[in-house]
Amino acid sequence: MRSAFIKAIIILPGTALVFVPALILWFSAGSSMAMAPAGFAQARFWIGLAAAVVGFVPAAWSARLFLTVGEGTPAPGEPVDKIPPAFERRCIQAGSLRSALLLGRIAVLFSSRRALPARRLAALGARADLSTGSWAPPSKLVVLGPYRYVRNPMIRGVIRMVAAEALLLGSWPIAGWMLVFFLLNTIYLIRVEEPALEQRFGEDYRLYKSNVRRWIPRVTPWDLP
Repeated sequence: MRSAFIKAIIILPGTALVFVPALILWFSAGSSMAMAPAGFAQARFWIGLAAAVVGFVPAAWSARLFLTVGEGTPAPGEPVDKIPPAFERRCIQAGSLRSALLLGRIAVLFSSRRALPARRLAALGARADLSTGSWAPPSKLVVLGPYRYVRNPMIRGVIRMVAAEALLLGSWPIAGWMLVFFLLNTIYLIRVEEPALEQRFGEDYRLYKSNVRRWIPRVTPWDLP
């Protein structure tokens, strides 16, 4: 379980916080959009530092709750009926359904015309050695800690940390990536993950969803009755 947890952390928050920003900085180097790191005397340095801390704490807390209470990793769980059968067969043959789906979402973002073919995504996922079984999404609904106030505290934390990177590095393209990341996750949550959680946890999740908002925290904590 711990190895699957480490893989999920590296691939999911790691993609948003490290891999994509690194690509952005590399592509923007030498251009008018190149980074301009903040100095200690600048207000944006301290604002960025505060945003990083405020983002890291709930994200780390959420990850720990997934492992200790949810008995899984911070991994998405797509409902089977939303996966095209031909794509599912190809990915399962490669032993990498969920990693291929993740690569597909990244490909849609970076491809100017079309995403990579499903066969190519499956092959890439197989090289990443992330089988469906090792992905291990949570087996129990987590409604503790920050989840009593908002449904997606980990993603909110990651968004704050990306904002911190944009401020500390002085990068408008990373600020743009923060907005793209938010929009992609909103679409993904509505169309894929939330229906999957309703399938997996039934009435408990529907009750939770009706009382706790996706992005805007409650003023008071909420508990399952």
